[in-house]
Amino acid sequence: MGRTTNRISPTSSAAEPPPAQPGHPYGGPSDDNEVNALRDQPLGGRYQLLRQLSAGGFSHTFLAADLHLPNHPRCVLKQFRMPEGQTAETQLQARQLFDNEARVLYELGSHPQIPTLLAHFEEDQQVYLAQEYIEGSRLSRQIEAGKPWSETRVLLLLQEVLEILSFIHRQQVIHRDIKPSNLIRRHRDGKIVLIDFGAVQQVRTISEDATAPGTVSPPLSIGTQGYMPPEQRSGQPCFSSDVYAVGIMGIRALTGLHPQTLGTSAGTHEIHWRPYAPGVSSGLAEVLDQMVRSDFRDRYANAQAALDALQHLPNGFSASIAHLYQTWYRGVGGLVPSPISAPGDTQLVPAETSEATAIAIAQEDTALLPVENTPVPSANGPNPGPLPGQGPNLKEG
Repeated sequence: MGRTTNRISPTSSAAEPPPAQPGHPYGGPSDDNEVNALRDQPLGGRYQLLRQLSAGGFSHTFLAADLHLPNHPRCVLKQFRMPEGQTAETQLQARQLFDNEARVLYELGSHPQIPTLLAHFEEDQQVYLAQEYIEGSRLSRQIEAGKPWSETRVLLLLQEVLEILSFIHRQQVIHRDIKPSNLIRRHRDGKIVLIDFGAVQQVRTISEDATAPGTVSPPLSIGTQGYMPPEQRSGQPCFSSDVYAVGIMGIRALTGLHPQTLGTSAGTHEIHWRPYAPGVSSGLAEVLDQMVRSDFRDRYANAQAALDALQHLPNGFSASIAHLYQTWYRGVGGLVPSPISAPGDTQLVPAETSEATAIAIAQEDTALLPVENTPVPSANGPNPGPLPGQGPNLKEG
């Protein structure tokens, strides 16, 4: 089959980065055999593969050069791949997620801390997505087990991530997979960039899926164990599901403990983390507690509500202070590589089922796995909550 191009739109790029190395921020080791098999001619008529960056459950990611632009700047090329032995229904759902990633990136438009979509096309019955290449270090390299961060550093991280997420929520999009390995500290300016939109869901599609005539497929639970709240594990995500994940990330940075190692309080089922960060201020502790409430109705309704609460803390920081930290990072610590360490794998799972349907998982893979049958407060799924300008938020502070 010949090539059908859905969208190809070049954008400007910074100077070409150095060759990818093992431990690259986009994934695992390269597979030269895979690249050589596709290297003979540029994909999409313009993308020359250089090396494989990672091989996930439903996609392979490559470093490529854009031959249509001066100096052949590098980009990230994702190829949709379906593991053998999957049902037709699973294949359809995974393909829809892959195409949805391109559509959402296109609709989000240009944001300095979200990778730019360059192209989404089909060639020889294979589907590809080209994105801006971000040279930097995954946050999972910096949030290390047993090495708690200072409160100041955690505050700056939370504010920066919530600012990006607030923009996404205003576009009626839920990311569903916020975690350290999906955040890159960009080398050239020290800013955080949110990557991997393969699990995103637009709010309108949640209600459309629930009311579609003849629908027999169960909802999908997509995300990473330890970062998913109950309603997301049940296939009913809302804006506050992303807020929960950011709060978990802040707790992980403060305590130096992976979220799956933290227990819950008897009776309340709330995360028991404060004893592992005894020096944290009461203000930040209370904000984090509200971000990670097990009941979505008790959380901040969206990223902007959580951001407002942080910025009203006595020790909150302005954008200028965040800029100073980014400048320090760029000049002092931003170019220091360290191994990737991300115990949590992104998972694609049928919600509200206890039947065992699993495939092998590799680091950073998307997988279909069984999940526990977790009840949620509303039979119709949680209300995503109003956005700024659309009415009052839940639990403003």
